[in-house]
Amino acid sequence: MTCPVPEPAALAGVLSGAALVYRRQPPRSAGWGRPLLGPALQIGVAVGLLSIFLRGMTTRLLSGVSAEAAQALLILLAIAAGEETLFRGYLQPRFAAWLGALPGWLLSAALFVLYQAPRIILLPAEKQWTGWGVTALHSLLAGWMMMKVRHAAAPALYRAISGWLLFLL
Repeated sequence: MTCPVPEPAALAGVLSGAALVYRRQPPRSAGWGRPLLGPALQIGVAVGLLSIFLRGMTTRLLSGVSAEAAQALLILLAIAAGEETLFRGYLQPRFAAWLGALPGWLLSAALFVLYQAPRIILLPAEKQWTGWGVTALHSLLAGWMMMKVRHAAAPALYRAISGWLLFLL
């Protein structure tokens, strides 16, 4: 598998950053508050380690990873941070304030799935339904984590580690 391309995620991060600057809002209003950073990192790492265990990748990772795999993890962390800042940190709380917690969560998850549509459509035909389903489940789980932890770092870490495991296959 090739290393992912971060341009759309950079655009997502820039859009949410520009919206914060334009509206004169602090980073915590996009899910990056300092008081909850520690617990968010703990939860993100815990769920990421659980993903590693459930996918049976523990032994493979303990035997070492290549420099390319380590670079892919760093790129995926940047991608996930940009995307989660926009979808879970910026949009989801605003949708929840406007529509209610459950509809806001579902709307931000649906928008994320639509954002991922170009990537899913490029999959082979026999893998597209799985791609849609997995993307929807990841989006719902990331949104749920955001509702519970109230920090974008937790879903970003989870998504980065989960995507990295696909890279390692």
